[in-house]
Amino acid sequence: MTPAWLLLLALLARADAGAPGGGIEARVSAAAEEDEDYWYFDIYRPFFAEKAGPDGAPLMTAQRRRAHSRDFAKAKPAGTLRVFVIGGSVAAEWTVTRVEGAPQGRGRAAATLEEIFSGLFPGRKVEVINCGMGSYDSYRESLVLEEILGYDPDLVIRLNANNDTAPAAGPPRLKGLAALKLRRLIGRRTWSAAGGEGPAARRRADGGLQERTLRAMARSAGKRGVPFVLCTYPYRLGLPPAAPLPLGDARFAAAWSSFGRGDYRAAAEGFRLYAASRPDDPLGPIFAGRALERLGDKAGARSSYRAVAALDAACNDMIRRLAREEGAILADIEAAFEAAAPGARNDGQLFDDVHWYRYCDPLASVTAAGAVARDARRSLPAALSREADAAWVERRAAGWAGLAGRSQAPDKGLFWDRALLAVWESLLDGPGFSERSVALFEGLIGDFPDESAGLDRRRRDFVQAVRENVWTRSRSGHPERRWSAGLGCLGEAYRRAGRHVDAKRCFTEALRLDPSAVGTLVGLALTHAALGEKDAARARLALLREPAASFSLVRHYRGVIAPGEGGKAGAPGRAAPEAPCVVGQGGFWAREAQSAVRRGDLKAASSLLRTAQGCGSGAADKRLMAGLLLEVGDPAAARRVLESASRQAMPDAGCAVDLAEFARRTGQRRTGLRLLELAEGAGPSEGDRARIASAYRDFGAYERALRRSEELVAQSPDQPGLRVGLAHALALKGDREKAKAELARAQALGLDANGLRQAAQAWRALGDPGGLRGALARLREAAPDDAGVLVESAELERALGDARGAIALLDRAAGLAPTDEQLHRIGLLYGELGEPGRCAQTLAGLAGRHPEVAVYWSDKGVCEFASGAADGAVADLEKAIELDGALWPAHLTLGAIYAGRERYGDALRVYDRALSAGSRGGRPDLRESIRKARAELLEKGGRGGRP
Repeated sequence: MTPAWLLLLALLARADAGAPGGGIEARVSAAAEEDEDYWYFDIYRPFFAEKAGPDGAPLMTAQRRRAHSRDFAKAKPAGTLRVFVIGGSVAAEWTVTRVEGAPQGRGRAAATLEEIFSGLFPGRKVEVINCGMGSYDSYRESLVLEEILGYDPDLVIRLNANNDTAPAAGPPRLKGLAALKLRRLIGRRTWSAAGGEGPAARRRADGGLQERTLRAMARSAGKRGVPFVLCTYPYRLGLPPAAPLPLGDARFAAAWSSFGRGDYRAAAEGFRLYAASRPDDPLGPIFAGRALERLGDKAGARSSYRAVAALDAACNDMIRRLAREEGAILADIEAAFEAAAPGARNDGQLFDDVHWYRYCDPLASVTAAGAVARDARRSLPAALSREADAAWVERRAAGWAGLAGRSQAPDKGLFWDRALLAVWESLLDGPGFSERSVALFEGLIGDFPDESAGLDRRRRDFVQAVRENVWTRSRSGHPERRWSAGLGCLGEAYRRAGRHVDAKRCFTEALRLDPSAVGTLVGLALTHAALGEKDAARARLALLREPAASFSLVRHYRGVIAPGEGGKAGAPGRAAPEAPCVVGQGGFWAREAQSAVRRGDLKAASSLLRTAQGCGSGAADKRLMAGLLLEVGDPAAARRVLESASRQAMPDAGCAVDLAEFARRTGQRRTGLRLLELAEGAGPSEGDRARIASAYRDFGAYERALRRSEELVAQSPDQPGLRVGLAHALALKGDREKAKAELARAQALGLDANGLRQAAQAWRALGDPGGLRGALARLREAAPDDAGVLVESAELERALGDARGAIALLDRAAGLAPTDEQLHRIGLLYGELGEPGRCAQTLAGLAGRHPEVAVYWSDKGVCEFASGAADGAVADLEKAIELDGALWPAHLTLGAIYAGRERYGDALRVYDRALSAGSRGGRPDLRESIRKARAELLEKGGRGGRP
């Protein structure tokens, strides 16, 4: 029986095909529709369409977006050699046909694939049709192949790079296609416009999709008697990943220092040692290769570079093996490029990972033609085999290899494309520079010194280019953040090249845009030092006091920036409140405090937040500060920061909703509701309106929540998340049947993991154990390897009273390498589920890895006390109180142990110390418990006891 959703897809496809030129297109974003059509719908439409030629004979013309336009006769003329090229962007950019001004004729240097094949088959009229399409993977190519095999080809050449590793590679999900069609039909935002992934294929666990598809393609061509050419592709050797230098590792730091001093032999050995200890980090072999290059060891450097290109090398090895096994022709373009490269690296041939400069096209073409010539007797029909002039190709192969191996004049038309790529690769989550971006900028300023000098003034051009580029516009994210990060990497490239004036200009502009960038601050301090501006260098260094000094980047360069001050870094996590800062750097300190909170170090977080409040910052950073101040038990400061952010950001709807959330956490219900009303009047987006409805639920304003949810669903009935929100509001209002109906509709539309989490909350509000367990089961199926999901599920199972099921989920989560935060929660849940021994065992690992975090010792001690290991509990609780004297749970438990052992004096001292020290976390219930325990001891003393 045909599934209902498949019938819906067919009906919508027919409706779309019959629509006039306006209709759907007038109601959705044209750019988003073009992107989605290109990736999901065009692939199932014919690549070529038939039209009448000048003489009335039928011609085939490409009708697909971004395809090469070359017409060819539907019926192949006699004496014609018809060659099709398929693949991704590497194939699409290959110059395969004659362009204006290119040399022609068999006796002259051939410039295109078509001309080289004309020399190989001098008795034939050669026509090469390029069907290469940017971003196509092997699945999409296979659909093109099936079509072109019907156009009487004599040869098909397949060339692609690494598109099969993209998340959307492979057959799109039909349910996703149906949903996208439905969204368009009713005029809703499409997936690209909404920032979603659309009907992307689900990734295959076995990773063998590409090989299976290529094998099927080779066999399909073989059944039709069409020779099939499989090409390996060249990949750029020595290009680093988008990652910072691992200067926190002593071996790498020592090698990097040797490299900077020019001691390349020591550097190469140091980088080798680092690579042996960290085989997962490609920076070791890459910089070992650079050191070997400086020593003149081309073979050793190339071997080092090749060691880190495992993915590309494995793909090319698979292509070679498959060609042997399936009897396809192998054109080993990778080997040809590597042989032609004059040095260890081939960055003179490729400007990114896999795309080569156009002057290398003839080398690729002659390699493909030479492979066909060598394999002619086995693979070609007898007539073509007799006509092939293999000697002609061989005579020209050396010349083209030599041309591709020589340094060529850089193509100025590629300047902005290369700059865009370098900036795009610059953004990192942590401090330091993206080494990939720095390397790309090093090549750019070497090829275009004048153009690069003015790049820091072209911010507006970059942002516009990102938003207009078909490959970046749907995932641009924060182009302004990328721009500031890119300028920092450009400045670092200038600094390493010794162009300190240019570096200073780029670093200064980057810091103006993002004053909290640690790597850029270090780079500017180093630049000041190199220019002899010692006072300026020290001033920049002053901005990087603890905890920034704990960063390896700062520690490594401290002695260079300010000689004589190296090694003065204090203990990590200790920040002086008087530490100077520049305007806007409060966000940096707030994010450091957030990291401290996540690892449970509330003492360090509190100190960092004091510094953050003294620095200028935007409303978004202040919202973060307010939430963190609540975490560390300082609600008064949180309220002050919250009010400051409110004055600074109104009437921004998203900000107002964030502030309302913080107001709820501080118990300011009236303020929170007022903020939500302000948000509603500030033109909120659909996403903000959904958050407003959710916030009303959290505040207990169920009537408002229900009204807003109903409005949202009426406007966007196909949004499953909105229907879940409506179901939750209905459940809280007590309308059980309507709530269950909305949950069923949401499930039918398809819920992602986040939607399933919300659905679980709605089922919990309904008090329906069966529905809740079903939602949890689907959630675990949607995210089977997510430790956080399993911990969350365990918490819900515990709330339902299923201790055994919760423990089983915790066991699975613990085996999935959870984060420290998740592991901490796992340990606590073990304790809450009556497994104090497992709680203590879990927390022991955390405390061993992070001995400076007091809360781990405290919670471990509580679990040990509950399991009967009182001696171990005393030691751990004393350790926790030594690290942080304001942890009330530690005092309460330790006092109970002393009281149980009739050490009443010790117990009273513990309680008195706790009440005088205050608390982390604002737990008045614990304070009251400590007071009661102390009073009971005193009362016992009054009745003749021994307090």
